Amino acid sequence: MCFGVVSGMILMQVLHWNFFASPLWILFALALLIYAFCYPNHTFIILAFLSGVIIAAKKYTDETNNLTSADFILAFRDHYKTQIDLNIGSPESKLGIAYLLGIKDGLPGTLSQNLRAIGLAHIVVASGTHLSILIDVARKVFGRISRRAGLIATLILIVLFMSLIGFTPSILRAGIVAILSLIAWYVGRKFEPWRIILLATTITLLISPGFLGNLGWQMSFASFAGVMVLAPKIQRFCYGKTKPPFVGSVIITTVAATLATLPITLYHFGSLSLLAVAANLLILPTLPIAMGLTFGAGLPLAGPIFAFLAKGLLHLHILIVEFFAKQTYFTVQISAHNAWVFLLYVPILVTLIIGWRKKA
Repeated sequence: MCFGVVSGMILMQVLHWNFFASPLWILFALALLIYAFCYPNHTFIILAFLSGVIIAAKKYTDETNNLTSADFILAFRDHYKTQIDLNIGSPESKLGIAYLLGIKDGLPGTLSQNLRAIGLAHIVVASGTHLSILIDVARKVFGRISRRAGLIATLILIVLFMSLIGFTPSILRAGIVAILSLIAWYVGRKFEPWRIILLATTITLLISPGFLGNLGWQMSFASFAGVMVLAPKIQRFCYGKTKPPFVGSVIITTVAATLATLPITLYHFGSLSLLAVAANLLILPTLPIAMGLTFGAGLPLAGPIFAFLAKGLLHLHILIVEFFAKQTYFTVQISAHNAWVFLLYVPILVTLIIGWRKKA
């Protein structure tokens, strides 16, 4: 372990800071991940080595440029984002970056409005979808050693990902839920979804009570509650104990998340697209592919190849969004900020309570 830390610090002293703010750092990290996958017993040495790199990098930047560790992460993120933008080109690159990093500032105004109008705004918000992909990969790679190795490595990656994206209300919620679920997996216990939701809600509001009025926080918790609590009820009603097919699962998840966020959407925006399920069904299955290709577009050497593939898929997504956004006769319009819309939660809660009493 000490050898790993010292080696990382020495390497950082030999190489310049700009190396770690460039796409070459990604190749370096990928090589380490491949090595960890091939030789899982060396995982903790690799983590120690990366710790040494980060410690030395922070010391170097503090002494030369007065940069903090947050600046180090943001500088790398901005450099990588620029590479993606150059290789793919706008507006496809802006959509890909929004998928990958949850950065929506560069999205064209029309595209952003169209995504919101057809119920796809959630796919450009870094949240549970992004973390679930990261957790699955980390557990498969490091879980080969032991549950403890899988736990430690995945927790480190979750924290790094949250630091890279920024501690927004939605990513904070997703991170806390991911950590709680991971700990539950490690100790071999299963918690009722409502317990995790309640605990995550309490933690986030203790961090900042102001999150309660944040639209991202509201949508994030509502959609998560819909997927975790409402979706299983719909699945049991439609399929019984049989596992639904992929398409059926996507439809159920989309319907559950849409129902759970419906009152919030109507209150803030005063509109709802009846084509939201169809739009999600066409986009969501290829979302992980789009994220992976966008990530690859920022790599040196192979970047242009990934960029070519990413541009085609992202352009298809834009065409789908534009098509559904034009179908305005499927849009329900009401006056915004009408508190009566929250009464729509009453039949949902009644259905859940009846189902809970029957189960008991």
